[in-house]
Amino acid sequence: GDSATARTWGRTWAGAQRRPGGVRPNPEGLLPLVWLLRAVGRGDEAAAWLDVVLEELGATAPETLRDPIQPGALIRSIALRAELAAELGDQARAARWARVVTVLWSDADPFLQPVVAKMRRLAG
Repeated sequence: GDSATARTWGRTWAGAQRRPGGVRPNPEGLLPLVWLLRAVGRGDEAAAWLDVVLEELGATAPETLRDPIQPGALIRSIALRAELAAELGDQARAARWARVVTVLWSDADPFLQPVVAKMRRLAG
């Protein structure tokens, strides 16, 4: 319930992620920030942070995803971006990212199937 502290933490974290030439946090490190921003009603800011990572996936070095935590965090980030787009009224972007999750996780373990079902609904 302490949104002021949450916002301060988010600004501190975001400032620490800035690098010369741009901002490219990894998916694992980004998820806590975007979940926090969403929880305190800053879905638009959370979406902007996710876009920094997701819109530049093609420029990401493959070794970035060697750590087994990163691919899972990446898919969770994509699913969260789809949800945020839907919440912000951007159905086209929601469908775009939701389709990615449904393709990648279509045969995922049973505990992930509720996420896949939600993404199928968002994909339309």
